[in-house]
Amino acid sequence: MISFRSQFAHSEDILSPSHGVDKSVTLLMQRLPLGASIFDIGAWEGRNSIPLAQAGYQIMVADKKLTKLRSEAILQNIHLQYYEGDITKYIFDQTYDAFVCMRVLHFLSPHDAHMLLESMKINTHFGWYHALTFFLEETPHDKKYFFPSVEEITQIYYDWQLIEISPKIISEPSVSTNWRPMTSISCLFQK
Repeated sequence: MISFRSQFAHSEDILSPSHGVDKSVTLLMQRLPLGASIFDIGAWEGRNSIPLAQAGYQIMVADKKLTKLRSEAILQNIHLQYYEGDITKYIFDQTYDAFVCMRVLHFLSPHDAHMLLESMKINTHFGWYHALTFFLEETPHDKKYFFPSVEEITQIYYDWQLIEISPKIISEPSVSTNWRPMTSISCLFQK
């Protein structure tokens, strides 16, 4: 079997910890052949989508504002496909090999998050992957936004194989913004 580093040797600089590629995305790259199609929902400035495109994947990105990502892609001569707008209104017109959705679903209502995850599942080729990071439920009674429990995540993906799960505490509290440490969980699922 070809090792991860030898298979992606040309990409070592973009996989360094200083770049900040999410762990579940790095695990995803270990499993996907170059050229695979990946939909990055909540791509923001391209933390994951730019390294994925540089490594040779076909990337579709979605977010409400993609101005910085578009500029960065032009600067780096990277081809991406774009959807700029409300992801809950996106109409999937094709299937993908993988979806990446990092720290974005908490901006949606539980209903919208469930609908999006179901659409993602339906539009993923059989045998392929979802790399996800969720902020976990902090207070059981706050259901205005999607902060699932681990049980809820596993229930949503009951018919998929869990490849990796790793909790992480985001601990950058700020007095000026009332930011409090939150727990997130990164998952890699296979259909």
